[in-house]
Amino acid sequence: MKLLRFLCSTTLALCWATTLALAAEPAADSGPANGVIEQSDAAPLYTRQDVPGSVQGREVAEVTLDEIKPAFSEATVLALNAIVRRSLQAAGQYTHSIKTVRAIVATARQSEATEAERDAARSAIAELRTLHKDAVAARAEMDVAAAKLEASTESYSEELLAGMVQYTIDVEASLAREIRRLDSSLLSAGR
Repeated sequence: MKLLRFLCSTTLALCWATTLALAAEPAADSGPANGVIEQSDAAPLYTRQDVPGSVQGREVAEVTLDEIKPAFSEATVLALNAIVRRSLQAAGQYTHSIKTVRAIVATARQSEATEAERDAARSAIAELRTLHKDAVAARAEMDVAAAKLEASTESYSEELLAGMVQYTIDVEASLAREIRRLDSSLLSAGR
């Protein structure tokens, strides 16, 4: 559940970063005819005090269009998203198959388990190892990309980068932990 919550928050952050990166690109014609809303000097219709459940007495912070900056350049967000996507794919395949793998290992742990059932358990764990290798590769690639970005002069969101890095770490660690648990379970049964 914790991993799912992190996936959702990271995906939302990636979507926001992509939206900001695309919004920062200049339009060919930025006149009002293209649907661009011009800034108005009129007072806002509502303030935070008028909104139910808001904190009373606080000022509403205004952000101008000049103050909105993309979290990453377009090339960077595409490269980072590709790395995160590989971790996400490994996590998704793990989520899809883990119940089956656990059931296979549980069957192989039984005293009356056949050699074919034990082989199936070792094979199922080997498939998780393949996913883990993919997650390790994504994590290593993210470490390199993050170091390269930090060493560059490019402006970027440290928070979003940290979230992406942490996501690849979490996926890799979760897979490693589950593989160790399943290996231990199988070995403790003398299989």
